[in-house]
Amino acid sequence: MTRCDRCGREILPDALAYHVWMWVVARVNDELSESHWPGLQEAIDEVAYRRGSLPEPLVAADVHCRRSYLVCPACKERLLANPLGRGWPDPGKSEAET
Repeated sequence: MTRCDRCGREILPDALAYHVWMWVVARVNDELSESHWPGLQEAIDEVAYRRGSLPEPLVAADVHCRRSYLVCPACKERLLANPLGRGWPDPGKSEAET
């Protein structure tokens, strides 16, 4: 059984669902934009050099990571309306802190 990665609702085999991809890339030298993506390996190498004591897999994950999610139509609309979750409770804080 497939479920929505956001709300947990069951997604039937023939039901409409959406793949959502998240690509997070560290800003290096304040100049990382679409035109720099072909040079992403060089950016990763630069950050790795700056953080020489960290193992390479940790540095790579800190510089560049991709995730994918399968979501139902309702969650797709919620994500498009508020992709950064502004105004939602901070998952790192308790209700008393907010």
